[in-house]
Amino acid sequence: MSRYAIESCFHHVIIDRLVLTSAESNCYIVGSEHSREAIVVDPGDDAERVSSRLAELELRLTLVVITHAHWDDGNAAGALASRVGVPVAMHPSDRPLLELVREVTRERTGTLGPEPPEVGRALSAHDELHIGELSLRVMHTPGHTPGSICLLVEREAIVLTGDTLMAGWVGRTDRPGGDQHSIRSSLWDQLLRLPDETVVYAGHLEPTSIGAERRENPYLTGELPLR
Repeated sequence: MSRYAIESCFHHVIIDRLVLTSAESNCYIVGSEHSREAIVVDPGDDAERVSSRLAELELRLTLVVITHAHWDDGNAAGALASRVGVPVAMHPSDRPLLELVREVTRERTGTLGPEPPEVGRALSAHDELHIGELSLRVMHTPGHTPGSICLLVEREAIVLTGDTLMAGWVGRTDRPGGDQHSIRSSLWDQLLRLPDETVVYAGHLEPTSIGAERRENPYLTGELPLR
């Protein structure tokens, strides 16, 4: 199976992808078909567009999640959360990076970024996020950043991986907070232990699967060294 030939219809969960920012970062709306509740994962820009899409899908936002504190993954989190009065959730190990995001945004885009959002919910490994009848388990997967997380919808064999694992790529570790030993452990000891059929929705690029990455990702097969 091609890594891009992924079935994206699930019985109970809505996954809607918006490509935002000049870095072409993926923002995800994850919702319950039954309760019509939803969370938004990694809104890097354009809170208005994300809000409009929630309305089109007739979903009610309950939480905004940042998988890692980089400018292209959380710059709209505060604005989006404040629109409806819901908390922002993130792993506390990324708090130092979050404080740098305004200036990093200026370095990358030429425009000063927004004030960092107030994080109302600190996430830890094995926490459960509930969207109606759906449960998403937090996996703490450091390496790209100290507080990087993935979200596993085990019942539906779905994992949202942020920038830890992407189609043909893995998260860089040569930027502030990156650690090659940690990302190696996150990849091999956590993500690659998931079933091959698990669908991967990553922070960049198209959906893939654990099996496709195990077979074809050059950073996992040893063809290329971790960065």
